[in-house]
Amino acid sequence: MTSDISAAPATPANAPASGPAATPGSGPARIPGTRPGSAALSPAGLAAHFPSVPGYLNAATMGLPPIEVSAALRESLSAWETGTLPPVALDGTVNAARAAFARIVGVPSSEVAVGSQVSVLVGTVATGLPPGSEVLTVEGDFTSVVFPFLVQAGRGVRVRQVPLERLAEEVREDTSLIAYSLVQSADGRVADSAAIGRAADRVGALTLCDTSQAVGWLPVSAGAADITVCGTYKWLCTPRGVAFMTVGARAGQSLTPVNAGWYAGECTGHR
Repeated sequence: MTSDISAAPATPANAPASGPAATPGSGPARIPGTRPGSAALSPAGLAAHFPSVPGYLNAATMGLPPIEVSAALRESLSAWETGTLPPVALDGTVNAARAAFARIVGVPSSEVAVGSQVSVLVGTVATGLPPGSEVLTVEGDFTSVVFPFLVQAGRGVRVRQVPLERLAEEVREDTSLIAYSLVQSADGRVADSAAIGRAADRVGALTLCDTSQAVGWLPVSAGAADITVCGTYKWLCTPRGVAFMTVGARAGQSLTPVNAGWYAGECTGHR
């Protein structure tokens, strides 16, 4: 397995049988997550899916909703207002979203968890760390990647912050987890995920990568990290309150699902 997160993802085993994942330069530009054989869109064709907001270039802060997303929200609100929104139907929407995100980042949908925001998902990881763990983070990284670990100081969790360019070389034998953003929100620097992954493997540390500023414009292979988290209201143009986490096999064995709810059981039901 490659340790380079910022690489075109491989097609997961349970991906729809519609062709391999797109790779840079392999053909016309496509909406992230679409497959070869699907309709490629020209810039004008893509623009037709968005409201006309001349000069809006701030997707790194908040992406604009595609027209179809706005329509789906209005339809859902209308059904809710009229008492015709069946809760069970929402399960299909959630599962479809998990599958779509899995396809974009090249992992099976069974490895994708849903959440409300990045800090909540990172907090789940932080709470599950053994007491005394060292977490290596990046100086100036976004707070959602750092604060959930800092508040674990009472359990002896130690956070060490280093410059992004030295992250891989600063990994030590006692490092338990390396947490970093693939793309820095402050200045757009891209982490050397391959070097970070190799350094983690040398000492048996886990890696947690925040892909919020990457997925949607930069090819991402989530399976190259033990854990990835992604807030989707930026380049993926979703409403706020939607986030995803991917969890690989090694991390899944070592982390405690502290937010386990009814969906953690073999049989789920609605009240």
